[in-house]
Amino acid sequence: MSTVYLLQNQNKFFFSRQGLWVSGKEPAGLYRVVNKDEAINEIFEISARDFDQRITVVETEATEKGVPIIDPSWISELPEPTHGEEPDQESDAVSAEPVAESDNTEASKATDDELALTLPGFEPSQSDGAELDTIEKEGA
Repeated sequence: MSTVYLLQNQNKFFFSRQGLWVSGKEPAGLYRVVNKDEAINEIFEISARDFDQRITVVETEATEKGVPIIDPSWISELPEPTHGEEPDQESDAVSAEPVAESDNTEASKATDDELALTLPGFEPSQSDGAELDTIEKEGA
């Protein structure tokens, strides 16, 4: 038998080879590595994608076929998370399409008069930029 390392989150679910959190009742499909360093690197990668996860490395023995031996006390009593369909693309508030950048950024800025027409309660400033010059000079 050899030692392998598994990843387990705060809900006692194990990380699978497919990148999902599962109960661990079927240990053949669990993510496992023989080097603890690889397991720790995977923790960082998972945490970068999902910072709510609190992941620990679980050291265990594996059978001759490499299947990890899971202690029944390690298995979560919570229902296994559902790995359902993709979220509805039309209901997303943020568009996944890239926004084209304008070559002329000055032309794309709204003027004070345009903002006054579109934003209720907006009053154009009567500034000529003099206070901006004094702020820049104080900072220098």
